[in-house]
Amino acid sequence: MSQLSLQLIEKEKQEKTGKLDLGNCGLQEIPEELFQLTWLEELSFRNQIWDHNKNT
Repeated sequence: MSQLSLQLIEKEKQEKTGKLDLGNCGLQEIPEELFQLTWLEELSFRNQIWDHNKNT
């Protein structure tokens, strides 16, 4: 698990911006802590962005 990804997830827990970029974190799997961020609207892994509003 990437320390950077955990730091970014923790920062989003505090700020609740609705956007999270985990690109360049070297992830091999999705961190379980990510599923706690139920308010996310945009999630980015590298150059691909998942937008909740565009995919529903």
